[in-house]
Amino acid sequence: MDAFKHYIHYALSKGYRVRVFDGEEWETATTLGSLIRVCESVDESTICVMTDDKNRDVIGQANVLLEQVQEPEESVQDYTITPFNEGWQKAYDLEQRGLIN
Repeated sequence: MDAFKHYIHYALSKGYRVRVFDGEEWETATTLGSLIRVCESVDESTICVMTDDKNRDVIGQANVLLEQVQEPEESVQDYTITPFNEGWQKAYDLEQRGLIN
């Protein structure tokens, strides 16, 4: 799974709110498919993970860069170092090694 898709899935599975900035506006959706479509509609986007609907407590943020030639794990770049993002990175690394689904 591409890193950005895993990032969104990880956030939603933990019950967090996810917003995606497509370069023009913030899109808020509650489904994995909708958020992925927003990211895939542009070459570069920003994913923001929040604890609630009020968008007050940002617990993670990552830039998504989609190019034609790159490895799936390279789709997430320049993410903030937070407990949420560190947890996601560990989960993604384990999945990439085939240790979890």
